[in-house]
Amino acid sequence: NASACRPTALTTSTMRPPGASITALGQAEDGTLWVGTGGAGVVEIKGGHVVQHLLGGDAPVNHVCCLLQAQDQSLWVGTLGGLFHLRAGNWTRLTVQDGLLDDRVHSLCECPDGLWVGTEGGLNLWKDGVLSREPRLAGHSFRAVLRDRKDRVWAACRSGLVCLDQGRLCFFSK
Repeated sequence: NASACRPTALTTSTMRPPGASITALGQAEDGTLWVGTGGAGVVEIKGGHVVQHLLGGDAPVNHVCCLLQAQDQSLWVGTLGGLFHLRAGNWTRLTVQDGLLDDRVHSLCECPDGLWVGTEGGLNLWKDGVLSREPRLAGHSFRAVLRDRKDRVWAACRSGLVCLDQGRLCFFSK
């Protein structure tokens, strides 16, 4: 629910909310620094101003695992309670009800074919406003996703390494 996301002003002396560890960092082209926390949502630092964005009322949604400043200048945030998207000042949330394989989002990677989302339950692809699944990889927990110079997508899971290359899938295991 986007209305559950509310900004809270912080001072520079309280930039790290009490009890929250820093779990992710990102920077926008305009210099905005985004700080993901382990329990206190996302902190935005811009021009000497610090704003905390609580993503919801429960702890999992405020535990940030990853964040990504996209080419279109929107912000994607992966949490233990779903995937959040900040665009033009508005937050939206995607969960398993929207097609995520799992609400625990560990990694994000922007590619020409869309945004790859590594979850505890597999890989999703967000493209043109639609969330799809990579069915061949359902059931694997993906902790890191990377795009290489040849636009191949590499994804690390507990059981090995996956390479997606123009629809072909290669799986490297122990």
